[in-house]
Amino acid sequence: MVAAPAGNFAVVSRRQRQHHLAFHPQNANTVIASAGTRNLRPNEVGQGGLLKNTLAGAGGPEDWEIIAGGPSVVGGGTFAGLPDAMIQAFVFDVKDDRRGVFVAARNRGIYYARINTDGTLDGSFNNGQFAKITDDDLDAVIPTSSAGGHHNYSRLIFDPDNMDHLYVARHWPSGGVFRIELVSNRTNLDPTNCIVQVDEVIRGRIIGNTIRSFSTDHASEVINLLVTDEHVFAGMTCGHLPSSQDSPGENYTGGLIQWAKNENPNPDQIEWIIGGENKLPSSDPTSMTMAIGGLAQDPISSNIIAATYRFSLRENNSADSDNPKLKGEDNYKLMNLWEITSNGQQLQVTRLSNSITQHQWPDAVTMAFFPNNPDKIIMPTHGNGIWIGTYNGPPRKVVMPAESAQNDPRLPERFALHHNYPNPFNPATVIKYDLPEAGETSIAIFDVLGRKVRTLVNKQQEAGYHAVTWNGKNDKGAFVGSGLYFCRMRANNLNFVRKLTLLR
Repeated sequence: MVAAPAGNFAVVSRRQRQHHLAFHPQNANTVIASAGTRNLRPNEVGQGGLLKNTLAGAGGPEDWEIIAGGPSVVGGGTFAGLPDAMIQAFVFDVKDDRRGVFVAARNRGIYYARINTDGTLDGSFNNGQFAKITDDDLDAVIPTSSAGGHHNYSRLIFDPDNMDHLYVARHWPSGGVFRIELVSNRTNLDPTNCIVQVDEVIRGRIIGNTIRSFSTDHASEVINLLVTDEHVFAGMTCGHLPSSQDSPGENYTGGLIQWAKNENPNPDQIEWIIGGENKLPSSDPTSMTMAIGGLAQDPISSNIIAATYRFSLRENNSADSDNPKLKGEDNYKLMNLWEITSNGQQLQVTRLSNSITQHQWPDAVTMAFFPNNPDKIIMPTHGNGIWIGTYNGPPRKVVMPAESAQNDPRLPERFALHHNYPNPFNPATVIKYDLPEAGETSIAIFDVLGRKVRTLVNKQQEAGYHAVTWNGKNDKGAFVGSGLYFCRMRANNLNFVRKLTLLR
């Protein structure tokens, strides 16, 4: 991964930080970013807002514009419905026209609005203003009327396998990860009655009005979150000493964990992938103080990419206005990118040797693949600008013309049907598959009732890396409707199935 700075956001204070960004689902030239101030104490609100850029993230500070929240708010009010608070996370809805957006404001709560393709607020909802989510089902688990650590959110992300499941992660001191089941019809969302159920899936410190004791079994700080078809990955720290003074190197167990998704979640069933209580990998003695910043799934290979950085704890962590890190953390310059792959039975973790390693205060807090160029990643940081990386690591599968093989002399090690990209999609999507040996191969699309919609491949094929495009039409050449579909591949007496979501 080769990275270079790509300019800075428009700052609303001298200590402005970028927390999250996303491309508008309907316009890759429009980038929405959330911002706030430096690290704060648990019950401090900070300053921040939601910004837009219509140049695909390029340009200078003058090309970023605050659309909601921000320091223009006077006397504790709001701008476009958002308070002047650190905006730690937001996510576009994956249903309907995908203009709905959920925004988490530090110590304030979760808000909702609709954003047009040019980054302006849609006046069809609440007169172009954000509205706070105050549903009773959410209030029972995360009190919506209270302020403070309950609302120290780090990430909001939808389940790619269920468009009604919204996952919510929280920073210290509340921690934990929750699965929010939203109402299925969100065309005219009612912020007071839009939630069906809330489940805790990774145990934190605070749930409802209950404050649990510090424990290495509790995710007291979740920094980042990624949801795949089968798992929830959380970059986190577990366990803080119950003393008021942090002890250097002792109170954090950091790293990346995974939780296997299921309908009846047990929030204690987690597995460490990087770091953890046993300081894995064993060759890295500083894993105990490892933080997971950027976290994303490669849209081509489906591998997990994670950015890690190191930090230590100061002997004296008292608040100091001249100190860039009020929580008492000293940041190491070292930052690495990791690639997590699966061989079908277990995960393998590889440190990318050519990743970013030496930049002061890197803190890559999130990352996103470019929708129109899956070989590029954009990463905002805490106080070190925005970085754009170009993948030039180990050979990887790339999107090729339909039914052609990758120009790579090595053959695949196993039969595989990969996730389609993009997904959800409109109007077309690419489906990649691997054949380690030649043979009869069939690939077909089915609807939720099991009826065949389209035959994409049905012939003898050579060994290699292949790809085929589905344009959203059936075998008669007619466009099919929005919804969930299944792609099935049969090869070498093996069956593989992937889910696809078409949005019209």
